[in-house]
Amino acid sequence: AVRITDEGTLIVQKVDDENCEVELNGEEVSIRKLA
Repeated sequence: AVRITDEGTLIVQKVDDENCEVELNGEEVSIRKLA
């Protein structure tokens, strides 16, 4: 799960056995599932 707190902190948590990659590019956030 991915969430952003009221303070603007990005929090990423692993869910089950799915791994994801989070890329921060300025104000853009892209999340990709890793094979």
